[in-house]
Amino acid sequence: MGQYFKAYVENSASKSLGKMMEFGYMHQSYVATICTMIYQNPQIVAFVGDYASGNKAYDVAWNQGNEELDMNINLIEDINKMYLVNHSKKEYVYLKNYYELNNDIKHNRCMHPLALLASIGNDENSGGNYPLWFTSEENSKLVGSWALDHISIEKQKDDFISAKYNELAPRFPLLFDN
Repeated sequence: MGQYFKAYVENSASKSLGKMMEFGYMHQSYVATICTMIYQNPQIVAFVGDYASGNKAYDVAWNQGNEELDMNINLIEDINKMYLVNHSKKEYVYLKNYYELNNDIKHNRCMHPLALLASIGNDENSGGNYPLWFTSEENSKLVGSWALDHISIEKQKDDFISAKYNELAPRFPLLFDN
């Protein structure tokens, strides 16, 4: 059956959206919508799995009466060439470089770092999760490390680099049989 995730942004939650390996790619409309919602607007963000019931965020995303996220918004062009910024941890990922480093050219697929960095429950060993053995131990520790932090998308580096944010260059490769 596998684990299903909901996106949680501040006081709103999506309907159950699917398995991490179904929705968590760059250039996929669901994650692009979440990125548009947090464009120049830091919000608490998490992708909460339905197997993560032992986590405090589970209740917030799955059981509380949150507003439903508006998934019918105009997407921002070139959002995957901008900066994904964690204001709580003072870290960022330059999405253009991330894509170049992680894209599986043969299959033209790349996991979106927001989906993995802000996930809760990805390690619950169920079908549809991002397999942590795809990446190094160091990078696997990053999965979920941004969950429930204040995260935004920023167009320019200048807005936050002066505040001494550290750049992350995570490796979340995909492995395919053919």
